[in-house]
Amino acid sequence: VNPRLLVGALVQFDSMRQKSDTQSTDIRGEGWMFGPYATLRLSQHLFLQGRTAWGRSNNEVSPLMTYT
Repeated sequence: VNPRLLVGALVQFDSMRQKSDTQSTDIRGEGWMFGPYATLRLSQHLFLQGRTAWGRSNNEVSPLMTYT
Protein backbone atom coordinates (compact mmCIF):
# COMPACT_ATOMS: atom_id res chain seq x y z
CA VAL A 1 0.00 0.00 0.00
CA ASN A 2 2.83 2.38 0.97
CA PRO A 3 6.36 2.09 2.46
CA ARG A 4 4.92 1.79 6.01
CA LEU A 5 2.01 -0.59 5.39
CA LEU A 6 2.07 -4.10 3.92
CA VAL A 7 -1.11 -6.13 3.38
CA GLY A 8 -1.51 -9.56 1.86
CA ALA A 9 -3.08 -13.00 2.05
CA LEU A 10 -1.83 -16.34 3.29
CA VAL A 11 -2.68 -19.85 2.13
CA GLN A 12 -1.35 -22.95 3.90
CA PHE A 13 -1.78 -26.72 3.53
CA ASP A 14 -0.36 -29.28 5.98
CA SER A 15 -0.16 -33.05 5.83
CA MET A 16 1.33 -35.48 8.36
CA ARG A 17 1.58 -39.18 9.11
CA GLN A 18 3.20 -40.91 12.06
CA LYS A 19 3.26 -44.69 12.22
CA SER A 20 4.90 -46.72 14.97
CA ASP A 21 5.13 -50.50 14.82
CA THR A 22 6.68 -50.48 18.30
CA GLN A 23 3.68 -48.67 19.85
CA SER A 24 1.16 -50.11 17.34
CA THR A 25 -0.23 -46.69 16.37
CA ASP A 26 -1.00 -44.96 13.10
CA ILE A 27 -1.84 -41.22 12.99
CA ARG A 28 -2.72 -39.21 9.88
CA GLY A 29 -3.84 -35.65 9.37
CA GLU A 30 -4.45 -33.01 6.72
CA GLY A 31 -5.49 -29.40 7.08
CA TRP A 32 -5.69 -26.09 5.31
CA MET A 33 -6.20 -22.44 6.20
CA PHE A 34 -6.31 -19.04 4.55
CA GLY A 35 -6.75 -15.41 5.55
CA PRO A 36 -5.49 -11.82 5.41
CA TYR A 37 -2.50 -10.24 7.17
CA ALA A 38 -1.11 -6.74 7.65
CA THR A 39 2.14 -5.24 8.93
CA LEU A 40 2.52 -1.59 9.93
CA ARG A 41 5.93 0.02 10.53
CA LEU A 42 5.63 2.19 13.65
CA SER A 43 9.30 3.23 13.78
CA GLN A 44 12.63 2.09 12.34
CA HIS A 45 12.79 -0.99 14.58
CA LEU A 46 9.17 -1.43 15.69
CA PHE A 47 6.41 -3.18 13.70
CA LEU A 48 2.80 -4.05 14.44
CA GLN A 49 1.58 -7.26 12.79
CA GLY A 50 -1.84 -8.86 12.65
CA ARG A 51 -3.44 -11.76 10.84
CA THR A 52 -6.48 -13.96 10.96
CA ALA A 53 -7.08 -17.31 9.34
CA TRP A 54 -9.88 -19.80 8.75
CA GLY A 55 -9.49 -23.45 7.93
CA ARG A 56 -10.27 -27.05 8.52
CA SER A 57 -8.45 -30.23 9.49
CA ASN A 58 -9.17 -33.93 9.18
CA ASN A 59 -7.35 -36.32 11.51
CA GLU A 60 -7.41 -40.08 12.05
CA VAL A 61 -5.91 -41.99 14.95
CA SER A 62 -5.69 -45.77 15.01
CA PRO A 63 -4.66 -47.01 18.46
CA LEU A 64 -3.36 -50.56 18.46
CA MET A 65 -3.83 -50.46 14.64
CA THR A 66 -7.30 -51.94 15.07
CA TYR A 67 -9.90 -49.16 14.53
CA THR A 68 -9.94 -45.47 13.54
